[in-house]
Amino acid sequence: MNQQNFQVYGRKIASFETSNWFLEETTIFFVLDGQLSVQQNLLTFPLSKGKLFVGNIHDQLILTNKTEQDSLLFYVEIDNLYLTSMYPNYVATDFDCQPEQNHLGKQGPIEEIRKYLCELFLAFYGNDKRRELLMSTALNQVLLWLIQYFSKEKTDRLTYIRNDKVKESLEYIRNRCQEPILMEEVASRLYLSSSTFSKLFKQETGQYFSVYLTQLRLRNSLKDLIFSRKTIEEIASSNGFGSGKTYRQQFKTYYHLSPSDYRKKMQQEKNWQRNPSSDQIERDCLECQDILGKFYYYAYLPKETSRTVATIEKHKSYQISMCPQPMNKHAERIIHVGALENLLELETFQQLEQLVEEIGVSYIGIHSLEVGNSHSYRLDHGEQLKIFSSFGKFDMILTYLKKHQIGLFYEISLQEYAMLNQTVKYQYLAFLEHVKTYYGESLLAHFKLSCTIHPIRIREGEKLYKQIAYYVHQISPAIQLGVSIPLRYPDYQFVSQKSQDIFLNNLVPQCDFLSYRSEPNLTYQSSDKLPTQVTQFQEYVYKEMRLISDKLKSYGVKHPIYLVEWNTLTSSDRYVNGTYFRGALILQEMLKLDRIIEGQGCWLNAGLYEEFTQQPRANFDGLILFHNYNGARPTYFILKLIKRLKGQEMAFSDNYLLLKHRDTYQLVLWNTKYFSPDLSKEASFLESQSVGVRIEIPEIPSKLYQMKRLDFNRHNGAIFYDCLAFNSRAPIDYEAHRYLAENCRPKMSLTDVEVKNGFQFECIIDINGIVLLELTPINCECEERRAYDLSRYCRNTYR
Repeated sequence: MNQQNFQVYGRKIASFETSNWFLEETTIFFVLDGQLSVQQNLLTFPLSKGKLFVGNIHDQLILTNKTEQDSLLFYVEIDNLYLTSMYPNYVATDFDCQPEQNHLGKQGPIEEIRKYLCELFLAFYGNDKRRELLMSTALNQVLLWLIQYFSKEKTDRLTYIRNDKVKESLEYIRNRCQEPILMEEVASRLYLSSSTFSKLFKQETGQYFSVYLTQLRLRNSLKDLIFSRKTIEEIASSNGFGSGKTYRQQFKTYYHLSPSDYRKKMQQEKNWQRNPSSDQIERDCLECQDILGKFYYYAYLPKETSRTVATIEKHKSYQISMCPQPMNKHAERIIHVGALENLLELETFQQLEQLVEEIGVSYIGIHSLEVGNSHSYRLDHGEQLKIFSSFGKFDMILTYLKKHQIGLFYEISLQEYAMLNQTVKYQYLAFLEHVKTYYGESLLAHFKLSCTIHPIRIREGEKLYKQIAYYVHQISPAIQLGVSIPLRYPDYQFVSQKSQDIFLNNLVPQCDFLSYRSEPNLTYQSSDKLPTQVTQFQEYVYKEMRLISDKLKSYGVKHPIYLVEWNTLTSSDRYVNGTYFRGALILQEMLKLDRIIEGQGCWLNAGLYEEFTQQPRANFDGLILFHNYNGARPTYFILKLIKRLKGQEMAFSDNYLLLKHRDTYQLVLWNTKYFSPDLSKEASFLESQSVGVRIEIPEIPSKLYQMKRLDFNRHNGAIFYDCLAFNSRAPIDYEAHRYLAENCRPKMSLTDVEVKNGFQFECIIDINGIVLLELTPINCECEERRAYDLSRYCRNTYR
């Protein structure tokens, strides 16, 4: 079994058997069958079938089989010199890999280690001609994943200690534990009284000073006890105990054996571990003929996603401190449909209903109000019969809007308005009269009319705006009017001093709000930027709105601003747009925009966007909520996620958002990457931009939580990637479209997490991916009662 760089062992641990271990090398344990209880350095945890854990050099282990079934344990000892040659920092490193970390975001890396570990076992017990190569490859993959995700500096054991004085005391104790140490001495060094220090030490470590010191000395003595020929008195003296008698008493209290008996037993265990009988594994194989089959199962267990450790670009670590901020409200949502009559189409109206229920809609954005009277209306109007109203077909929509308190956000270009004939202009006013007559001022109070003014024609625009304002307010002063902001990239200046005076002195005072559109793709195209300079367009819209808002405030303008339509950098190529997942880009910018503007808009579906968006902007993929057959696009899931967020903001940065609502916490993590959209066609590039994230939140209270996790990335929630999985030249049919629409969504997982000494979590976030965590406290008594009631209900129902 001996190899140059590692050793593989298999052992059957009988029912109710207990074995003691003292590790001389880093060792990976894997339970192939049965269940064990593991005590690792006084920490106890279960190790069930299919689970693994890593023991570090000089770890003391007690493995116990508390069941009536024999357990089959396999383990790999990795040579220290080999590890040091492969990873020079190994001498200062421990590996923290335990089964419970499945709940802390490390399930993927643990599964990868298990996969390669079982491949190592398969190669070791197999007879493949490539045996040595397969074992070497598998071992190196195991080490890569271990080092990348589970390595920590040995001093990291103190990271959970928040008090600097306690940290200092622990360092002092560890460096001098072989010498006589009194608590009063340590307290004096820290300028604390003995009582204050004792209370603080217990609060931070969970142990009394004397207990901690005794356990530390006992652990340090194990190496001498097992590997040296020192007498018990010599070991006691060299490890800080006053006498051999005291050492024996304390040792038996913690290990339930005398030091001499423990030494004999560990030597026997050591000899057994190093020199198991040659036929032991053969006997195990005879009793469990499918051992290789079980290894094969874990080595090639299907996984939803798979990646190599080399694709992870880097790791980021954040220690989040809570700093409560004033409550931030979400901006109002404008959903563009082009023309009001488009909502008469069943699919479009169903999409609106879905948005109202799941996201919340403030305004329906329209750009046209061409009524197109029905044939019945024309006949009845010709015969002067008062049966059908020219706006009657909108009544169902208007009734729905009034019921849900949704307004209309009507955009009109003053240039186009100037060219309309009087009949069409009258039609606009007649529609408002119809709404007032049948739905009252309460609905009109939710109407906004935004007039778009060309930056170089502000004088003409002023006259038209005042004309519109006069007629509209004759119908209802409750209708709000606004104008577009005539500032543009790159200098964001008025074209002339005269234009500035007209806008600020004549128009703004008569406005209720201001509006703006932002399309960074046009700026990017016109500026001839190289692909390597794409990062200059990072948060382009947010920075633009921030600049404009500050400039207007400098003029004394404090009107609410509506970002009617905006975009991130994208491409004019349809395939590139499909592969260019930008979830985190949109989320981060939306969260920041919500803080400085009153509302922001996006399009209901792709068909309406393409129909009403003028060239050349239609070449770019905008912020659209639905695709064909009601398939939700990433922007929809972003808005749904933002709607889900509630409570007080505790922390916010360019990488995360932490909220607290009563005793529940929400943590949003994202990985924003700005790059040329054309690179999204390169799968290897996309894989290389994933990032490993480690989060620590010390201030989350210690208790049991239910942790709900949502993963939103190009593999979970991006309909284009799901569509690519259909490998066919022919167009997909209705059934396939419906399948995509119904199954494309973020991935949800649910588990229980016990928080002790703060919340810690690790995960891999895909390029421009998002992870949402929700921690909800579990009331154990209530949950047990609910489980009992549910089981009773099931018995009665299915009896």
